[in-house]
Amino acid sequence: MIVLQSRGIINADMDPLPRQLALSPRFQNLYRDFGAIRFDWFHDRSYWIYVLKDMKFDEDQLEKLPKGVGSVQRINR
Repeated sequence: MIVLQSRGIINADMDPLPRQLALSPRFQNLYRDFGAIRFDWFHDRSYWIYVLKDMKFDEDQLEKLPKGVGSVQRINR
């Protein structure tokens, strides 16, 4: 699991290094976007979570994931 911080949750504004990592072909071949947790709403920051493409979670595991302040989006495809 990899977590990248950004400003905003809808139109994430990552710093150049995390953005380049997330957009690199090798990263995209290995990882999928699992979801985002909004954190620190007054600075409008969020954490974007990436997991290996073949990694699946059951409902119990999903419930154990940390909750953020405000919006939480989780994708389990």
